[in-house]
Amino acid sequence: MRFRGSGLLFALVLATMMIPVQVTIVPVFMLIRGMGLADTLLALIIPAVPTAFGTFLMRQYFLNLPGDYAEAASLDGAGPWRVFLSVYLPLSAPGMAIVGILAFNYHWNEFFRPLVLVNSEENFTLPLGLVSLQGHLGTGSISVVLAGVVLSMIPALIVFLFGQRYLREGLTAGAGK
Repeated sequence: MRFRGSGLLFALVLATMMIPVQVTIVPVFMLIRGMGLADTLLALIIPAVPTAFGTFLMRQYFLNLPGDYAEAASLDGAGPWRVFLSVYLPLSAPGMAIVGILAFNYHWNEFFRPLVLVNSEENFTLPLGLVSLQGHLGTGSISVVLAGVVLSMIPALIVFLFGQRYLREGLTAGAGK
């Protein structure tokens, strides 16, 4: 949807991609603690949902979809939200699958944010758990750590294998023009 200042708003969203996580971690930690979510899994989920990369990727995906569908639906009497829900949302499944696969792989392997936001071992993510497997000063068994690394790769591999069709569709969309 076009509106006044949409280009500026999109430029501001893209500008947030240039800010490293290390700069924003203290304000995010203060907000999470203020909401009473410190040392919970929601502290990891809520800040990870809105991303500038996902917004950019989905915007580019929607720009490549033909506008004829919206015009036909509006001629049939559908409003803007109905057009989005009935026409464009089903067409955006490959784009959302790509964003989901990339976001899952990024956050599955993330180390820094969980290190700051989670304290108790029962809420550790796999990278934090693998570090705790090393033991104090790295005195743990290397075979246990390597077995943990192999096991931690399995969910990411499964997500990729099941999402491979959507990934292929999303990457080749518009290539056959």
